[in-house]
Amino acid sequence: DHRLVLSGWFYNGAYVKKATSVLNKIMESEGEQTFFECQDKTATDKTFRDVIGGSIDVGLPVMLGWNTPDYGDHSVLVIGYWEGSEKWLLINDPGDDARQISWDSLKKQKTAKFEVGLCKPETYKGHRPSKRIDSASESKSAVYHWTSKGYGPAEG
Repeated sequence: DHRLVLSGWFYNGAYVKKATSVLNKIMESEGEQTFFECQDKTATDKTFRDVIGGSIDVGLPVMLGWNTPDYGDHSVLVIGYWEGSEKWLLINDPGDDARQISWDSLKKQKTAKFEVGLCKPETYKGHRPSKRIDSASESKSAVYHWTSKGYGPAEG
């Protein structure tokens, strides 16, 4: 069952490439047109801004997998970001629920694996939240949270 494989990925932190493959099989078996892809990327500011931020900006979360000495071999779901004097990712972490992680710290520590799993925007027909901008601060942010009603913008 593809769903069991996917839940195993979520709890065991397997590679994002495997997760996107399983998600595509689930979508196909359900008759859905949504398609996911995995990209091997370099942890650069361009990846942060264009790839991760670009997906968040259109209301789609991003799967991120890496290998670092401090964080280990790990995968998370990125649900938002902040970009100002520092860069931060808001993540859902299977080991620690929702939290923030410093992009610069992750970028400096990355050793080998760095994968980005994306939903191809043109294939997704479901609800997407609007981007939320925090104009009260210097940072540009897009903050989204999983809610009981599904994926939606943060309240407040």
